[in-house]
Amino acid sequence: MASLGGYSVLEMPGKYYNNAPARDHLDRLLYLDVKITLGDSDLPKVTRMSDLAGIQTRFPFLHRSVAEFSGRIPAHLKVKGFDKRYLFKKAFRNLLPVEVIQKKKHGFGIPVATWLKTDRLLREFSRDVLFSARARERGYFRRDFLDDLVLKMESDDSTYYGDTLWSFFVLELWHQQFVDVPAGVAR
Repeated sequence: MASLGGYSVLEMPGKYYNNAPARDHLDRLLYLDVKITLGDSDLPKVTRMSDLAGIQTRFPFLHRSVAEFSGRIPAHLKVKGFDKRYLFKKAFRNLLPVEVIQKKKHGFGIPVATWLKTDRLLREFSRDVLFSARARERGYFRRDFLDDLVLKMESDDSTYYGDTLWSFFVLELWHQQFVDVPAGVAR
């Protein structure tokens, strides 16, 4: 933490929010979402994965003229209570199938929690890695905390505990590959 020199994780989101070309709180949050969630996360993931599959992606709702137009729409028309994409649904109700209009929003996540619960080999491998002597010596994770996460993942239908375990699992694998000195390899 000391090496971060007082850097706050809220610094960049705060700059985007404060410098947003908007007055309304919702529009500022939407601008923040475009800059961070779309620009730094979702679009690069979709584009890279599509490129790997030889698919060229297009984002018509992110075309500059469409984005600028949506920025001029009053905030109170963008969300009605808990009904997201209100105006989109109204505008396209006669063009799109009802299944598309009523579809719940979902992210780009992969089902790692489901994989950890249902794939015996992956489950065993993740536990071998997380509960290895080397991981324990490293001291990043408390054994009782990991044990509790495993129990909760197995007894809970949510993905929260599996997703959390996956993060620790991938961190440990990364550490083994890029930080630990691989056996038999001189640096």
